[in-house]
Amino acid sequence: MGSERVSKPKAEMEIRKIRVLGTPVACVTYGSALQIVEQRAGEPRASAVCPANTHILAEARHDPTFGRVW
Repeated sequence: MGSERVSKPKAEMEIRKIRVLGTPVACVTYGSALQIVEQRAGEPRASAVCPANTHILAEARHDPTFGRVW
C-alpha cells in the first residue's frame, strides 16, 4: 500500500489546493464539488470525499496521526 500510486483518469479535473493550518484544502464551489463527487462515483476505483470544517482542521493540526488521514 505504501508506495503504490494510482494514476488519475485523463478526464479528471485538476483541483487547486491551499494549505490551511498545515492541511491541504481543495478550492472548490458547491457546484464543482458536486461535479467531482459525481465523476468519482462513476469510476471503477475506490475514492473518498471528506468535507472539513474548522474543527477538523484544528484536530489535524494538533494530532499528527489524525492529520495524516488528510
